[in-house]
Amino acid sequence: ARKLNFVAAAHRKQGESSVAEEVKGVSENISTALHFIMAFIGSYAFGYYFIRVFREYWDPTYRYLFGGFCCVLTLFVEAILFIVRDEKADLIAKNARMRAREKARQEAVEMRRYKEKLEEETRKAEEEPDEQCE
Repeated sequence: ARKLNFVAAAHRKQGESSVAEEVKGVSENISTALHFIMAFIGSYAFGYYFIRVFREYWDPTYRYLFGGFCCVLTLFVEAILFIVRDEKADLIAKNARMRAREKARQEAVEMRRYKEKLEEETRKAEEEPDEQCE
């Protein structure tokens, strides 16, 4: 836990994150972990009672095995959903970086044009004879 706090403090010093962002991140991680746990419990209960309702004459061992099978199936589904969510977040961040880069390029082009315009006006003003001297 100290290492995580040290990393968070380093990011805070660099201005990359705030306490609110860290709390939000921790909250999301806890929420995801609880979601995984509840999904496994729910899938086990579903598998156990599903077999019990439709195949009541079977040995209870089958109920436990089918409950475990549903847990494994849920593991794969949750892993796929987790990967998709992570990729979506990466894609959103990448698009935001690309938009920021494009905006910075456009601002640089505008500044360059403005600078060239000022230099041109300065050159014209220097080339024109002063009317006050005559």
